[in-house]
Amino acid sequence: MDKTIAVKIKDASFPAPFKAGLEFNAPVHGTWNIVHIGMQLPGSHQVYICADNCMRGVIMTAAEMDMLDRISGVVLEEHEMVSEDITAVTLEGIRELLLKFDELPPAVIVFPVCVHHFLNCDLEYVYSNLEKEFPGVTFIRAFMDPIMQKLHITPEQTLRRAMLEVVPSSERHEKTVNILGSDMPLFKDSEIFDLIHKAGYETREIFDTKTFEEYMELGNASLNICNYPTGDLGVKSFSERCSIPYLYLPFAVLPEEIEEGERRLAVSLGIELPDMTDLKTGLDNALDELRAYIQDKPVAIDYTAHPRPFGLAYLLLEHGINVKKVYADSVSLEEEPAFGLLKEKYPDLLIEATIAPGCRVSERLDGDYLAIGQKAAWFCGTKHFVNIIEAKGLYGYKGLIRLSELIKDAYDNESDTEDIVPRKGLGCVSCI
Repeated sequence: MDKTIAVKIKDASFPAPFKAGLEFNAPVHGTWNIVHIGMQLPGSHQVYICADNCMRGVIMTAAEMDMLDRISGVVLEEHEMVSEDITAVTLEGIRELLLKFDELPPAVIVFPVCVHHFLNCDLEYVYSNLEKEFPGVTFIRAFMDPIMQKLHITPEQTLRRAMLEVVPSSERHEKTVNILGSDMPLFKDSEIFDLIHKAGYETREIFDTKTFEEYMELGNASLNICNYPTGDLGVKSFSERCSIPYLYLPFAVLPEEIEEGERRLAVSLGIELPDMTDLKTGLDNALDELRAYIQDKPVAIDYTAHPRPFGLAYLLLEHGINVKKVYADSVSLEEEPAFGLLKEKYPDLLIEATIAPGCRVSERLDGDYLAIGQKAAWFCGTKHFVNIIEAKGLYGYKGLIRLSELIKDAYDNESDTEDIVPRKGLGCVSCI
């Protein structure tokens, strides 16, 4: 076994089972990128300032979404980066672009890139001048700088935070809860909605805002909730700035974590937490039925399908389901308890890398596997997989029960893996 791309969990280091270095990019693109995320902001227009090669990817993403009318580029040429003032070039490029609009958009998401760090671009000067010349436009300060993500926050986290930085604090709607920070809407039958509606509150997700004006009203909520890890930074910062109570309620899979999150929500809403025994029993029964249904079918899970892949592996293993592999390049700090339990009780569970250079030539001959997630499906070479990302909004006990049904469906039915997994932005509009 090549330990640069696979290691038994008993021998794995936490939180980094594999050494950092050169990275392989598997042709699996169902996860959302910054173009997809930015398109969630209604009425917005995205502007990227970069060289041709970087520009190609973002423009192609917008084209695949059939949203070329909502994106523009300022192409930086070599002489502009070598012998000219990058601040002046950036400002003039955006300015000239906006002057071509017949009607200006209400919001422009600006994406400088890595070179703006290297050349010390004065971005505050750029933004202040743009805001003076175009006072009716809200400029959102994003970044496309993947070089920073090992030492700083990722472009995705930067964008999610920036999109909320422009929302003003406003008079409270005492019975409104925002659920923000994720690309997948929560299923409306989850326990979160049960508790919120029981307390007499209304809920609002970014997907419910249809205009920029509606989006800018998010600051009037009486409670903000975030479920997805990369959204936590932005929603928490937004909540603190607007003095809105905040709860991070992640997609927990272990019963004690699920109930702790829902207990915290109930306290915030001022209600008693209902008895969860029937829901827990329902999940146990669903997983026992799943074990009987798929029998000893080997299962692989990847981190793109669920933010808690190790917790999910432990939950399934505890119900006798034959989880053999988890595809993940690192382990979230949130998953330290699950990692420890797996190390102790299931020491032969394999952790397999997805970005190590050796993954480029690893054999994909595990077609007998049932995969949870697109990367697991591609690496195993299987046509039986659960095609989800970011947990697909499957929160709590009810979400996990629904996931068990999706696993059954994947066991019964084949999917065209080679056709599906290269498609960008699962759940987005796509004209491909």
